[in-house]
Amino acid sequence: MAQERFYYSSKSSPLISADESIVNQILTMYEDGTSVGLIKETFPDIKINNNLYMFLPYVITDDICDCGKPLYRKTKGRTSFAAELIYCPACRHDETPDCLCKTCILKRKNELEARKMHFYKTWDSYYDNTYNSDIELSNLSIYEEVQLVILIHEYFNKESKSFNFINARLIEVNFGVRQLPTEIFKFTKAFIDKKILIPEKEVEYSTSLDHYGDLGLFQPQLTLANCQWTLNLAKDGTTLTVGEIFNYLVKKDYTAAQREIFWKECYQESIINYFEYSTRNYANFDLIKQNLELIADELFNHYSLSKAYRLIYYGIQRTLTHKAKYSTTIKSANSYLRNLMLSNIEKYNLPEHKPNLKDFNPVELSESYFTHYIKRYILRSNQEYFYYNLADIRHKF
Repeated sequence: MAQERFYYSSKSSPLISADESIVNQILTMYEDGTSVGLIKETFPDIKINNNLYMFLPYVITDDICDCGKPLYRKTKGRTSFAAELIYCPACRHDETPDCLCKTCILKRKNELEARKMHFYKTWDSYYDNTYNSDIELSNLSIYEEVQLVILIHEYFNKESKSFNFINARLIEVNFGVRQLPTEIFKFTKAFIDKKILIPEKEVEYSTSLDHYGDLGLFQPQLTLANCQWTLNLAKDGTTLTVGEIFNYLVKKDYTAAQREIFWKECYQESIINYFEYSTRNYANFDLIKQNLELIADELFNHYSLSKAYRLIYYGIQRTLTHKAKYSTTIKSANSYLRNLMLSNIEKYNLPEHKPNLKDFNPVELSESYFTHYIKRYILRSNQEYFYYNLADIRHKF
């Protein structure tokens, strides 16, 4: 008897050659939860195996597909095949979100075009309301000015005239994820939050941009990768290009007071880096942040980096000896090193002890983008800055 009511997705199904009434019995038993083993025993002449569900047919229904042909239904499977399946052999419609029948493909295409049209209309309104005024260049802090120069230098594409974070120089972190260096990422995010760095109005549609919050409000999820970025800055009311901003900032002449502020940033970063490197690698503990900042401030007021490094070296060596002798805790080691450093800072600043403190230049440590730019382009520092104390710096500025 021909199986007019069934459609088989697998032409190797052992049920194809069986009588339709037997196939109906097998389907009924399977739907009732009968074990595959018992079904095999009931119909020994049919080569049924444990993959029975894969070979069960779709059964014709009274529903009609958009193409005009009848739809077929496959009973729910067990475990990982728990969904009921629908299929049209004529056009391959299967009622899944990614159905590849011509009707569904066209329907999804039309829906996408409609979403895009609505998105661009909503995006234009959102953009005009959100980024409706330039920020005056004079309102930036001197720190932001330097950070902006770094950002432009590292990630601005002169050909596209926009920031290119997609193909930019990135660093690799855990699990192969690639991202901006942490220092640059932090101030880039701050620029976005302050609307100094803003997206270009012309964007490519993406689901991350076409996003609505819990209250149904349009909330595009802006990332460095899903749109192009530009600067939202003006000088005396005139909007500037990124190139004009860069040229203005790199040529800016900072005052002596501002350069002293910059030098303090560079100095303290160097002190903190050396302390962290030394305590972590040699003393096997981290200096508490408050202690670190206190010591760095005191050193800045009296010593060049070369002599500050010597005092730090002394302090670390004495602390190692103290730890070995008294088996101190991390807390007590912190207190000992802090007190020793403050004592030596005061001691070697006295005239009778100053000559005894020699310069010390350890292995070169890594420095931030910020410090590198300050030293090279604003302070125009050569190695001699390493040997200047605050009084020398003020005289030079």
